[in-house]
Amino acid sequence: MRPAAILTLTLLGLAFGASGCGGDGSASGGEGTTTAATTRATSRADAPRTVTVLGAPENDGPYRRALALKLDFNGKDPIPFYVCAAWDRQRAPAGCKAAAGAKLPADTVMRLEQRPAGPASTNPDSPGWGTVGTSDDAELEIPLSNLTTGNRPGKVTYRATVRNRESGDVVATSVPFVLTWTTP
Repeated sequence: MRPAAILTLTLLGLAFGASGCGGDGSASGGEGTTTAATTRATSRADAPRTVTVLGAPENDGPYRRALALKLDFNGKDPIPFYVCAAWDRQRAPAGCKAAAGAKLPADTVMRLEQRPAGPASTNPDSPGWGTVGTSDDAELEIPLSNLTTGNRPGKVTYRATVRNRESGDVVATSVPFVLTWTTP
């Protein structure tokens, strides 16, 4: 994981951390490109602000815009995966790396959200979405698992938003990353 990321985990039982958990080899998913949504800034420079979100079965990638993993209902071990987000002032970041020296705008925070919310923390400024991590830095990487998503087959959508810290107003939103859980 990137040491610069300051993460706030809002879920119980997701302590993969530095355990080095990797995928079980059952991962599949289409090759994706690093595409991101761009919104126009309200600053004097009026430069585009871009945030990218991607996922991978292991913390060293490769990161993709979509991923499919198999649920194993043995109940013994969580099935880990990793979601990352990166901010850049001018362009879509390469992979999940923000440009050197990139910083979020003053008084903002990057929030990683999932839909359905599952057991994640919910916020009134993003109905239907649950927050699974936040960062004060320009990039974020977080370990998640099938427990975070409700442990059932189907799609879970992730997005990264950069928001005003006090009001919750959105400065930028990524193109979604979609995780699909399948059964063996």
